[in-house]
Amino acid sequence: MNFLTMNIYVNAWLDCHNPHISIHNKFDGDLMAFFNSQKVSQLIESGEVSVSDFESSDENTRSELISTLLSFKFSDSMKDEFDKKMGSKTSEKTSQSGNDLVWT
Repeated sequence: MNFLTMNIYVNAWLDCHNPHISIHNKFDGDLMAFFNSQKVSQLIESGEVSVSDFESSDENTRSELISTLLSFKFSDSMKDEFDKKMGSKTSEKTSQSGNDLVWT
């Protein structure tokens, strides 16, 4: 049995008005990650995950799904942190030089 599928479960509400996905620790129920309807739509539309991934009973598919979702959550967290740090440094540089910065 795989470590991820033994210790983590996915709660996915995909066929509703506000679809969402949450990932929990099986032992204490702690929330590890949450994806709102916008992020769920983005993940499905991009092909990163599919509805059939959530329906599969195959352990490898479930493990890959959990890994993919956690990787995306970690990536989003790192991007947010980077944007915060770069935003504060950008503000300092802009105020010192008086130049406008444009992010593309």
